[in-house]
Amino acid sequence: MTSRHSIETVRDEVSRIQKSVDVLDAVVGEVRDRLERYFGHGRKMPEHALRGLARDIDATITAELRPIRRRIGFRKPTPVRPKSDAYEMLYLVVMPEDQLGEGRPRYFRLASMRIVATRKKVLVECMPTALGLRQHAAEKLIVRGADVMESVRNLALSLAGWAALPGLVDDVMEEAGFERMGITGCKGLLLGALDPRAPIPPGRRVTFGNGNWVEEDVPVSPLLPASFTINTYIGDREIQPNQRGAMAVIDQWRDACGEAFDLACEEVFWPEREIRDAFPDPIEDELVDDIRKLVVETRMLKAMGNAKIAGVRLMDLYENDPEFRQAPAPDLEEAEEEGIPASVFR
Repeated sequence: MTSRHSIETVRDEVSRIQKSVDVLDAVVGEVRDRLERYFGHGRKMPEHALRGLARDIDATITAELRPIRRRIGFRKPTPVRPKSDAYEMLYLVVMPEDQLGEGRPRYFRLASMRIVATRKKVLVECMPTALGLRQHAAEKLIVRGADVMESVRNLALSLAGWAALPGLVDDVMEEAGFERMGITGCKGLLLGALDPRAPIPPGRRVTFGNGNWVEEDVPVSPLLPASFTINTYIGDREIQPNQRGAMAVIDQWRDACGEAFDLACEEVFWPEREIRDAFPDPIEDELVDDIRKLVVETRMLKAMGNAKIAGVRLMDLYENDPEFRQAPAPDLEEAEEEGIPASVFR
């Protein structure tokens, strides 16, 4: 697909994603109107009304926002507390951000939604994560041969599958001077960057109960890891051998983690989850140590084309390290912006 057609395809998808903010407002309005007949008169919701509210909210979000992850939890009432039934609905969605003030989004952030509904209180919450992708990456996904129609959504799905990784390695990468990090997805390499100083917008929380409702902005947790943003996509035909080898090792590491890594990703999205069968077992300490060592190895520096390591620019490495000159860059255009001859990476 040509670059012009890829841009048009992505813009069509972006226009649909932009409506997500309106959908969230619609959900809040629907909940408020539905609860007025109960909470507005000091009454609890009966069981059938609670069940119907949860069903309708889920139907709206599933149809309109098309979440990339969805989890529905239900707490049964007990003989001691016969009206303690509750629903907890969890969603991972893609939200647009206009970071440059251009009036249109070029950045798309993964955001977690959590809706808790009981007979006497309903909570609607949407919180940003430290994970996102740029429109440039979505366009490259199409230009470089990926057979997809929704490039933003497909990149977001891949990114969600690696959500726990930044929190495991961001401190060691910052200490070593790393910026770039790659993950596999969409039959290629998703090349991104960690930024511990990137601003993250506040979340939104609306609480209904006791005859009133309160809406508030919620600052993001200081415990969030460095922001990880996918900047570009490198297709299977463009991936260099050393990049392919490096990503195979990381894939093997994730496979070794098994279900623990998937559950760790879920904790990134919904750390305040209330209804769960049990708390997940953490990733084994030995595996955590392995990945923290792996991401700062020289082969990862070369494969990801980091702009610096321990304060040393790529040009310095090119001039002083003959072995490094043989390392292909993941993106020649970005290398040339650093002032490095493209021939170095051929």
